[in-house]
Amino acid sequence: MLQGTKRFDLLICRCDYLLFISFKIYLLNVMTSSISHLNGDQQNKLNHLSKNLKNLVKPVAIICYGHRSTTYVQNSVFTNPATSTKKNTVFDIFLIINDHETLTEPTIKEMIKLNCGKNVTEHLLIFRLNEVISGLKDRNRFFLTVFKKGILLSGSNELLKLLPDSLSVPSLITVKEKRELGCLAAFAQRSIEAVKLNLLDDYLNPRECLINLNAAAVSVLRYYIAGICGIGACEDFKSLLEFSTGINDKLKRFFPANTPEEIIFMEIMNLSFIDEGFCPDASIIRTLCKRVATMITVSQSVVEQKFSALRLV
Repeated sequence: MLQGTKRFDLLICRCDYLLFISFKIYLLNVMTSSISHLNGDQQNKLNHLSKNLKNLVKPVAIICYGHRSTTYVQNSVFTNPATSTKKNTVFDIFLIINDHETLTEPTIKEMIKLNCGKNVTEHLLIFRLNEVISGLKDRNRFFLTVFKKGILLSGSNELLKLLPDSLSVPSLITVKEKRELGCLAAFAQRSIEAVKLNLLDDYLNPRECLINLNAAAVSVLRYYIAGICGIGACEDFKSLLEFSTGINDKLKRFFPANTPEEIIFMEIMNLSFIDEGFCPDASIIRTLCKRVATMITVSQSVVEQKFSALRLV
C-alpha cells in the first residue's frame, strides 16, 4: 500500500513537472521571463517585490510591463559629503488574481500598500483571470501587448490551461473603440471651452469652472491612455496622470508636481480643495486652462499617430 502511494505521488509530481515544462515552452513562444537587461539593484528590487506580492495575494500571475528609474542629485555646502545621490526605480505591475478570490481589488491594493508601499500600488493593475482570458480571446490591445512584451515574474498552471494556443499581434482597433475614444476627446474639448467661456464672462461661476477644468483633464487622460494602450481607466486626475507615465512623460510634464506651487496646482486640478469651498483666482485658472488645452492638442496628435499604425476592424 505504501509503495503504491509513493508511485502515485511520483506520478503526480511527474505530471506537475510536465505541466511546468509545457508552461515554460508556451511562455518562450509568447513572452519573456528574463530580467537580465536590468542592473543588479533593479533585479533585486523586482525579485523582492514579486516575492512579497506572491506571499500577500497568491496571484495567478505577476507580469512587469514597464519600469522607470530616476536619479536625484543633491548638493549642499552644509553636508558631508557635499553631494548625495539617490536612485528610485518604479515598476509597472500587472497582477492576475483568481475569479473566486473573495478579497476585492481595493482591499488587495490596500494590503499591498501597507506591506509594499504606496509607490507600488500607484503603478499596479489588478485583473480577474476571466477578464484577462476574455480580453486575450477578443484580441484586446492592452492584454495582448502585456503578454507579448511583458516580463513574467510568476505564473501558475491554472493560467496555462486557459491561455489561447497563440496570441495575435496587437495591431487592431475596432470601429466602436475608435468612436468611444472620439466621444472622450470631444467631451474634453467641450469642457475646456466651457472654462474659457466662464473666464470671458468675468469668472462668474468659479466652482463650475473648476469642475469643468477637471472634467476636461480627466477625459483627455482617459482618451490618451485608452488610445495608446487599449485599456479603459476610470480614476481621479492624479492617478490617471501617474498611470500615463507608464507610457511616456508627454502629459506628466504639464503637471510635474516638482515645486510647492506645482503641488498646489496638482491638488487644485484633482479637486482636493473643492469641498472646503476653495476656488482659485482667475489668473490661476487661466494658467491651468492653457495647460489642459495644450494637453488635449498633444494627446490628439499622439493618439492619431497611434491609430495610423492600427488596422480598423
